[in-house]
Amino acid sequence: MRILVAGDFYPSERVKTLIEKKEYETILGEVTSIVKSVDYAIVNYESPVVLGKYKPILKCGPNLASTENGVEAIKWAGFDMATLANNHTYDFGAEGLNDTLQTCKKYGIDIVGVGPNLQGAQKVFYKEIQGQRLAIINCCEHEFSIATATTPGCNPLNPVQQYYAITEAKRNADHVIVIVHGGHEFYQLPSPRMKETYRFFVDCGADEKWVNDVWSSLTRIMSLPFSQVGLGQMIKEKNKAVALYRTEWKSPDDRVILYSLYKFSEICENYKQFTLTRLLDTSVESAGISPTQIFGLNRETMEKILNGLTFNYPDLIEARFTLGLDNITLKSDKTANEILNELF
Repeated sequence: MRILVAGDFYPSERVKTLIEKKEYETILGEVTSIVKSVDYAIVNYESPVVLGKYKPILKCGPNLASTENGVEAIKWAGFDMATLANNHTYDFGAEGLNDTLQTCKKYGIDIVGVGPNLQGAQKVFYKEIQGQRLAIINCCEHEFSIATATTPGCNPLNPVQQYYAITEAKRNADHVIVIVHGGHEFYQLPSPRMKETYRFFVDCGADEKWVNDVWSSLTRIMSLPFSQVGLGQMIKEKNKAVALYRTEWKSPDDRVILYSLYKFSEICENYKQFTLTRLLDTSVESAGISPTQIFGLNRETMEKILNGLTFNYPDLIEARFTLGLDNITLKSDKTANEILNELF
């Protein structure tokens, strides 16, 4: 049985524009083959589907919303389930939650982690796959979306209740997966509390074998030569991998950076001019991921690379960092694939 678990999906900014045009291939085309290669694919759908003019709930942080095209997009990509226990599912109250459930039902997307009350939200989801029974438990940290005994919402992270759910699931299924939505924003490592809680879930009966398979595979990847592009560095405790954090690419290839800039431009509606400051700013939402983020490169390294590219490939790129300038211009109308073929 092959299971894929993806992170947060929320259509915003340029991605939202493309989804409303139903240009799913542009956004998800490169991952569909991976998603559809497994037996069951799961994604966290981190916003309610809002079909009416509902009043947003009072909370800290933004109230997110999407249309049913967002659910249609994940169905198009090949996902089978949406985990809904997160801090945005209840952003538009019971009405938004109900629209989300009905839309997922319309597109044949399984859901877990929410319910009409706390008892319903805590229910374990079961699925028969290739003659085996899979159990999925989904919960989230306490923010603004939690169900109560009398109101709808999400399944709260509660180790006592998750213990009972895992115990039940182990009796009734061959494999148990616990998916928790939480953590510290913009902090790359799990807190001691998180590690203690999640290891407790494993001790309760969540499938540690699958966790070990993921970590052991990542550990092997980190030992390969291409891991030096900045995939990350393993954190180990007693020779056991427990976390992975991003590191910079120590010896970046200028040509790879040039290709990645054209790829970034393509995804961002073919913008040909931007600043290095913009590429380094991780707070700006965009459809593409900046090469500085992908490879963990700082301003000094990027300026050296961009100056070298300007000298070696003047027909393709121009960068200026003198007299207060901070400009990058892609000078060719060639596609990223054409640039790739030309450079390599």
